[in-house]
Amino acid sequence: MEHCDHTTLSIGNCLFTNNTATTEDGGAVVATGEYTPVYVMNCDFFNNRAPSTAVVNDGRGGKGGRGGALFVELDFGSKSWISNCTFRGNSCGRLGGGLATDMHNYSEASLVVGNCVFESNASAGDAGGIYSVDGISSDLTIERCVLRGNSAVDGAAIDG
Repeated sequence: MEHCDHTTLSIGNCLFTNNTATTEDGGAVVATGEYTPVYVMNCDFFNNRAPSTAVVNDGRGGKGGRGGALFVELDFGSKSWISNCTFRGNSCGRLGGGLATDMHNYSEASLVVGNCVFESNASAGDAGGIYSVDGISSDLTIERCVLRGNSAVDGAAIDG
């Protein structure tokens, strides 16, 4: 799903495995849009890839995908959550081997990641587990999660 404005995206009880992004972000899922809350519940993301050949407009001039499994971009007050999910063996070329988020600090969006496992994800750049483009702020809450065995050049578990 990409650019779904003024709607709600709910994904539940799904398995995403062995997917590869053909654009720059999200090996399995890209969720972006204005006024669009995103709810991902009880899902497994295994061995998905956002390859390093894609170009990322992240303000850092980097190359490579964001979000080996899942990329979530929130705007304009979207209150979203990811809960009870497992991210294992996902990889990306630049930012967030398991999950990458972009919440545009000015937009009052928020994301809660709770009761999730991030294990054995890898990034050729920053954050093997979770990466926040806007940095780790009060807009991103990570609670009761397990992050283990992730790898990256910077921030093996979490970076932003």
